[in-house]
Formats: sequence, C-alpha cells, structure tokens
Amino acid sequence: MGVLTKEVLAELKKEYHKCRSTTDVEPAQNNSESMIDQFLEQAEEDSSEYMKLLSMKASVLYEKAKMCLSKNQFGPCKEFLEKGLSIIKDRSDHPQIHFLYLRIVNYLSYVLSRTCDLDQAKNLLESIVNAELKIEPLIYSTDDLFSNNQVDQAIANSKIHKLVINNMQMLGWIYGKLGLTDQYADMVHRSLQKELDTIDGDPIQWAVRCYRLASLFLAQSKWANARYHLTAAQMVLDPMEMAINTNTAVFYRVQADLARVWV
Repeated sequence: MGVLTKEVLAELKKEYHKCRSTTDVEPAQNNSESMIDQFLEQAEEDSSEYMKLLSMKASVLYEKAKMCLSKNQFGPCKEFLEKGLSIIKDRSDHPQIHFLYLRIVNYLSYVLSRTCDLDQAKNLLESIVNAELKIEPLIYSTDDLFSNNQVDQAIANSKIHKLVINNMQMLGWIYGKLGLTDQYADMVHRSLQKELDTIDGDPIQWAVRCYRLASLFLAQSKWANARYHLTAAQMVLDPMEMAINTNTAVFYRVQADLARVWV
C-alpha cells in the first residue's frame, strides 16, 4: 500500500487549509511541512508519491509567500520562496514539479525586482526563459494538489502559456531597468510572438506593446524592425474596427497613437 492513502490526503488537506487560514507568516516550519516531512521519509525517493509530497511541501511555502506578498512583507516572502525553490530545484525538470518551479521563480523574481536585486532576478528568469521545455508538465493549483482534483487540460494549457509569457515580459522589463536595450527589445519581440499562440489575450494591448517596441527601433534608426512591428500592430487592429465587442474609445485612441508612430 502506498503512503498517500485517502486518510493521509484528508489529514494533509486539513493541515493545509489550517495553514492558509492562519495569520502567522513567520518562516518557521509549520505543522503542514512537518507532517509532509514524516510521509516523505516513508515514501520511496523519486516515486510518484514522493514527488507529490515534495510538491505539497513547496506549495505550502509558496502559499505562505503569497500571503506575505499581499501584505508587502518582502523579507519573509523571499525566505519562503527561496526555501521552496531549494526543495524542488534539483528536480525542476520532473513533470510533477516543473509548473510549480516556474511559479516560484516567477514570484521570487518579482520580489527580487521590488527589493532592487535586479541582477539576481535576471539570472533566475534567464535560466527558465532560455531553457527548452522538453517535458509536458502537470498543471495544477495548490488546492488541486491537496484535493486530488482532476484538471481541465484546456485551462491547464492556458495557465502554462500565460506563465511563460509573464516570465518573458518580466525579464524584458528587468532588461529595460538595467539599461540592456538590445536584450530588452529581443525579449519583448519574443514575448509578442509567444502571445500570438494564445486565443484569450487582449489584441489591443498586444498592438500597443508592438508599436511601443517599434518606437524604440525608430529611435535606434532600425527602420526595417520598426516597420515590421508597426505593420504587425496594424494588421491586428484593422479587423477589429467593425467588431461588435470592441471598446471603441480605447480602440480609436490606440489607432491614433499607432498612426502618430507611423508618421
């Protein structure tokens, strides 16, 4: 019989929700972590149950970090995230771990950027943005993990896609703050290309980011790159003019801004 019986899962879920409801955000180990550690010792290392327990432990820390971040408590938040990352980083390529790893890196990079540690945030994001995804990760929320819920694959695919794009956008922003203009332009271009693969993005905001990048290329006298991105923005906006659900005020303002960049 495996370690994660229905009774064990129910007890872990109870402790997890107790952890979520507490106002204590100190980085000390809580009952959820201690309980998970007990079962980790019983599980066969690198087995499916072991990986799930490892995900649970890191997820508890991730949720604690989110609570800290909501209160602008960056110090404890950073400690929780770094501890969670240290637990799973050596197994980050495992399907059970990879999505959680990307989420923790995302949050930690944001916290580091808020505390002005841009170089460390840059290094973290580069390690995941530039890495080739060779696996199909399991996508889940922390609640899914503790409740053993089945995940809708359409929603799952959207989650991983948005997370990858968000990491690329954050890395581009950090490049910009560090004055790395060429890297900034390249990352914004790559994130725009990635966004084209999604069906639930905002085409108007995509066009705005596209013509803003074109403005940078114009300032650098990179005419071909500027024209390419202006044309891309125009091709996205033009079909929207007759769309019923288009916010006309926003749409015409963006169109006017784009026209000024063309001029």
